Amino acid sequence: MKAPLALILTSTSLAFSAPIDFTSQVQPLIESKCLECHNPDKVKGDLLMHTAEAMLKGGEGGPALVAGQPDKSEIIKRIVLPKDHDDIMPPKGEPLSSAQTALLKQWIAEGAKWPQGLVLKHKSPEEIKAAAALQKKLPTLESIEILPGSYALELKPDFHQVIVTAKFKDATTKDVTAFANHTVTDTKIAKLEGALLKPVADGATE
Repeated sequence: MKAPLALILTSTSLAFSAPIDFTSQVQPLIESKCLECHNPDKVKGDLLMHTAEAMLKGGEGGPALVAGQPDKSEIIKRIVLPKDHDDIMPPKGEPLSSAQTALLKQWIAEGAKWPQGLVLKHKSPEEIKAAAALQKKLPTLESIEILPGSYALELKPDFHQVIVTAKFKDATTKDVTAFANHTVTDTKIAKLEGALLKPVADGATE
C-alpha cells in the first residue's frame, strides 16, 4: 500500500534584515534600470526619476513614490507587471528580480529616504561595475578633494563643472566625479545638475 503524499504549499517574501542603504543599494538600481527612459533628456510618460522631488511628483500614472506605501507607488505597480505588458518597467531587457523588487518595496516602506539635493544620472552596466570596483578600493582611501576649492557664480548663466578626485594609500589618484554624490547645503542659493553647479539666487552656500 502506498502512503498518500502530502503537498504543502508555502509562500515566502524577501526581506532585508538591516535598513536599506540608498547610496549602495537603491541608487545603482535606479541609475541603471530607470534613468535611461526617465531623465531630463528623455521624459517617458512625463516622468522624471533623477531627483526625489521628481519621483514624488510622478508622471502620467501618478506619483512614482508614496513614502511609506509601496503598493500605492507607481514605480512598484509598473515593475511587477507581467513581462509582456506594455507598461512594464523597465521596458527593455529582463524585468527586475524578486530581490530587487523586494529591495525597492522595503526602501519605500521605510520612508523612501533620499540624500538632500542628490541628482542621479543614468549609468551603463559598465559604469555600475566600475562603481563597484571603486567601492572595494574605498578602504584604502586617504583623501578626497573637490576642484576648484571655491566657486564664484556672478551671473545667472554662469556655471561650474565640479570635479572630485580621490587619493589612495598606493599613491594613485582617480577622478571619482561620476561616482560622487554631490549635494548643495542651501538649494535656494545654488543647484546641481549632475556635476554642473548653477546659481539660483544671491548668497553663499557649500
